[in-house]
Amino acid sequence: MTEPVTALHTPESLAAAAAPLVPRVDVQPTVVNDAGAPSVIAYCLAGAVATAVGLQAPFYGLLGLALAAASAQIDIDGGRGWLRTFVPRRGSANVLAWPATLPDLRAHSGPRLLICLPADTGRVRGIPLTLAAPGLAAAIAAVGVLVPMLAPSVGPRVALVGLAGLLVSAAGAWIAAALDRRQPRGTSGAELALSLLAALRRAPPRHLSVVVAIVGGGTLHLDGLEVLLRNHRRRLPPASTRVVVWSPGPGALAAVPQDGRISRRPADPKLLDAARRSGLEPSRPTAVAARAMRCGWRALGLTGATPTATALLRLVSELDADLSADPGSDSGADPDADPNARPGSDPGEEPGADPASKQGGEPA
Repeated sequence: MTEPVTALHTPESLAAAAAPLVPRVDVQPTVVNDAGAPSVIAYCLAGAVATAVGLQAPFYGLLGLALAAASAQIDIDGGRGWLRTFVPRRGSANVLAWPATLPDLRAHSGPRLLICLPADTGRVRGIPLTLAAPGLAAAIAAVGVLVPMLAPSVGPRVALVGLAGLLVSAAGAWIAAALDRRQPRGTSGAELALSLLAALRRAPPRHLSVVVAIVGGGTLHLDGLEVLLRNHRRRLPPASTRVVVWSPGPGALAAVPQDGRISRRPADPKLLDAARRSGLEPSRPTAVAARAMRCGWRALGLTGATPTATALLRLVSELDADLSADPGSDSGADPDADPNARPGSDPGEEPGADPASKQGGEPA
């Protein structure tokens, strides 16, 4: 058994450590928003501009605040809001370890399980506060923009208080980000991945192909997860692939039955049932696997303390036993796949294009 190593701060070092445990390891470069603070700052500044406009034109100010709030709601629920398109992104990578049961990565049509673990588990502090403070300030600003219609002498003062709150929140998020960058990167996700791969090598499931991925993009936005799924749709078709996503959080490890902070999506029943049988308690609603659900995959989020390889292996064993009792539950066919596409090509790929030339794409 290969022992987990501590120098796992780069995708290349993790891929080298995982190579002896699986037949194939892929490193998928991508660009992501890997922290929450830049997004919070962008929303605060957008809200401040909308509030300033609202002091002169209340309708347009309220419209700007509403659009920013709608974008923030999508982000908070695990999606990608329109405003975050303007937030600078950084280079990152996903590392995928493919099992021996997928020898050519394409021909296998049985059920698959993708287990996603975060590349950086150190930056998880202060997220609830940085999300709540700008929301409160934006609400005050909206009231201040709306009040002049009823009480012209009071409204501007309230709006200015809200505007000041948004600017203070932006400054607070910037300071929090600066302090957060001083914290060492957490590697518990990478170490867990190596332990899990070693355990799966010793006791592989009979009816289930398990792919383990270290996902870049931080634990708040999970941009790397969406890139992974969209670029490996043929290897991991939604019709036969379930996804388990772990995000670090307070308390003991627990399963998330309803994924999302505002608009909630139910977890996959088979995964949730397997998690309960493996001993995991349900957690309060939070956004963990919502990004995978939005992309069309059946998923389950896990949150809390770093799970052990044994705990994840119990979940895999329970799901494997469930699928063996009902072998027809996963057809393996992707209803969105193009039957005329050449093997291994991505949906929408131009004929004759070089797959390796596309950023984040699958190796040929």
